[in-house]
Amino acid sequence: MNWTELLVMKHKLRCFHWFGRQGNSDNTSGSLYAYSRDQLALLAKREKIQIQKIAESSVSSFYKMRFGIKANQVNGFIHQLITLLESSFPITEALSQSLKHREKNELGILIHLVREEVLNGSSLSQSLSRFDCFDPTLLQYIRIGESNGKLADTLRWALEQRTRSMNIKRKLRSALIYPTLVFLVALIVLVIMLIFVLPQFESLFASFGAELPALTQWTLGLSVWTQNYGLYLLMGTTLFTLVITTLLRSGTRLRYRFDALLLGLPIIGKALRSGEWARFSLILASSLGAGLPILNAWHNATRVVENGYLNQHLSKAQHKINQGMRLSDAMAEVPNLPSELGMLISIGESSGRLTSLLEKASLDLEQQLIDTTDNLGKLIEPFVILLLGGMVGTLVLSIYLPIFSLMNSLH
Repeated sequence: MNWTELLVMKHKLRCFHWFGRQGNSDNTSGSLYAYSRDQLALLAKREKIQIQKIAESSVSSFYKMRFGIKANQVNGFIHQLITLLESSFPITEALSQSLKHREKNELGILIHLVREEVLNGSSLSQSLSRFDCFDPTLLQYIRIGESNGKLADTLRWALEQRTRSMNIKRKLRSALIYPTLVFLVALIVLVIMLIFVLPQFESLFASFGAELPALTQWTLGLSVWTQNYGLYLLMGTTLFTLVITTLLRSGTRLRYRFDALLLGLPIIGKALRSGEWARFSLILASSLGAGLPILNAWHNATRVVENGYLNQHLSKAQHKINQGMRLSDAMAEVPNLPSELGMLISIGESSGRLTSLLEKASLDLEQQLIDTTDNLGKLIEPFVILLLGGMVGTLVLSIYLPIFSLMNSLH
């Protein structure tokens, strides 16, 4: 199964607009957020809603953050599941215990649906994979645990990995928040000066009766253009962003090219490459350590790679391994392969220490990601400050140059 198929099979958070009755009230309407119609039915029962008509729509990222199941909620559920499994509870009983004190929230309803599927014969990984709040890496760890019979241990490794990943993402957000805010403030100040401040000086400059400096002429021209076409520029940019976002979500070929472009970016591309290869190496090592055949282990590792460009090339490499090519040779043909990872795979394949060296490679790549994240804010912040100073300085200079010229002529 490739990365697009994995996305299709998941239940994403949806907004269900319903019309019906709630309690003893007359006909009314409202909205509920759920991952599936089964979860919606349980939510409606909890709220005493009798649904007569229903329509569903997609949910924006803002509403996913507000109404979706949070990462720390998933972590709490996994931690409780580990404790119960280590206490020798069967998986169905562990899910029942996890459901206690959660019956009235969204995660509790989701756990209830998962438990029902497990009781009907589905595996835990199959049941959880239907909901997009459970990430591919976590699901792969669960599949490994189901394969080797050590589900509690693999869940603990998965929880540790999720915690590290969340810490890295938190540091990355912190590193980007300040320069992003500074840039937005600078952009707002620039627009305000171009639309409201500079026109006030235009009549003053015209009264001088002298030719204005080239910089001032250019700035006044930019001010006029912004007043006349700024709104159209904003609307066009918004429309272009919406179209590109829609195409990236629906078009596999465009997404493939976009993902390839992302990997080639100077700093962000390096962070993305380190993160993808760290996850791939870790899952491959865990799968091999669990005793899975190389093709099954490779398949597990490929499924956690979110970048479509890398995922497709890794799938091609899997086909070559299936035809008898050495693992290290197949890996060498995958683009953006870190040289140290390729070297460690080659050494591990020759020495029989592939699993341990893959684990080492994963830790090294994760440390690279942490270092890149730490340096990202330090690299971007001076650039944004220089950009802000240049923008404001240019505008101020363009305003004062005619005044200086007039003062010199008077003297």
